[in-house]
Amino acid sequence: MSTLPKYTFLSWYRQGMATYIEQPDDPLAAGTNLSLTFGIQLQEQGGSSSTITQTMPLAGPENVVGIRPEAIIQTVPKDGFKAHAANYVAALEFYEEDFPWRYTPAAPINDKLRPWLWLLVVEKGEYDIVHRSTRPLPYVILPQTLSDGTTPNPALQIPPDEAWAWAH
Repeated sequence: MSTLPKYTFLSWYRQGMATYIEQPDDPLAAGTNLSLTFGIQLQEQGGSSSTITQTMPLAGPENVVGIRPEAIIQTVPKDGFKAHAANYVAALEFYEEDFPWRYTPAAPINDKLRPWLWLLVVEKGEYDIVHRSTRPLPYVILPQTLSDGTTPNPALQIPPDEAWAWAH
């Protein structure tokens, strides 16, 4: 009897210390200040034991100030490619599969986990770039009204209950 391979879709993937996060997701929280507390129990040969407890801070999205170019193994379309059809999807593929969820400061809910970053493709005039001295990087704001007086495409408004799917 032959065994056929079984494929499944993982809506998120995480490894390392982040797998121990138990804090519920709050997308509106200003900062994470997330930490993990763990203990090690030591047993001496004479029979006495002691526990050492340590709290370790975890990095969150606000701690990321750049992505190394070698962390991205593929971009669609390729850099400089001008003839990418509008109905084709733009994409980034990361070398480490857990990267879109690695810094999400929360535990999954109902087997879904909001990514800490996603790729958003917009045209010039559909966004404003804001530079603040209190932040290490500039960020993008989608205005309520575009430069031509129209309102932004409603598809740019990410429904909070669907944010978990925006890293795929």
